[in-house]
Amino acid sequence: MKAKPREWMYILKETYKYFRGLKCPAVIIGSQAISLHLMVKGKMDYRRGLPSKDIDISTPQLEVEGEFNVSLLKGLVKHLQRSRIKIVGVETIDAMTRGLVAHIFTRLPSLKPFTVEIFSTVISLPPQPFILDASQIEVEEVIFKVLNPVDVVVTRLAAPTPIERLHVERLRRFIKAFNIQPREVAFRITTLNLTSQLRGNLKRMRKLNLKLWTNEKWVRFTGKMVKGSLPLNHHLK
Repeated sequence: MKAKPREWMYILKETYKYFRGLKCPAVIIGSQAISLHLMVKGKMDYRRGLPSKDIDISTPQLEVEGEFNVSLLKGLVKHLQRSRIKIVGVETIDAMTRGLVAHIFTRLPSLKPFTVEIFSTVISLPPQPFILDASQIEVEEVIFKVLNPVDVVVTRLAAPTPIERLHVERLRRFIKAFNIQPREVAFRITTLNLTSQLRGNLKRMRKLNLKLWTNEKWVRFTGKMVKGSLPLNHHLK
């Protein structure tokens, strides 16, 4: 059961206010990054678009000397409870090379289950979270740090979880709104050394006959990515 942005925006705002109050570096990733960018671009009314079952935030503060920052999590739970958000439970997972992950399970007023997911890294990358660029987006007096448009595409393509048709449809809409070019995505993937992580999702997209750009651009992009031979100055058009 996914929730519309008008349902999850309040939880996102309160979660982010907590991190901002602690002066924690926190970046919004996942479909919420797409939602916020499209809203600011004027391409989407956030109250209606891109439903989700969770919100995704990356902060290195989740980890302290290799362990979960229990104080941070307890503080966030208390903050959300004071904000009248119903907390159902908390789960912590050591995702090994992908860092630490915490789930805070909530219940929306509509009784839909909803999860706040916090990562110690950007989940598709090795533990070096803030080599990624972030954009600032203001929504209803809250200033969020959000993955920039190119890195939103990169992290979805290189994610360890299989890409689905819905993800591709969202990315197409996003790429069109921001006129993101294959060469920009290719440059970031190569710079971040994510070519090997990308291949599984590219093969899956090929099997499902899914493309992000026109046939010619997509064939050139995937060919170079699968071979892993894309130089930084490659002139993809």
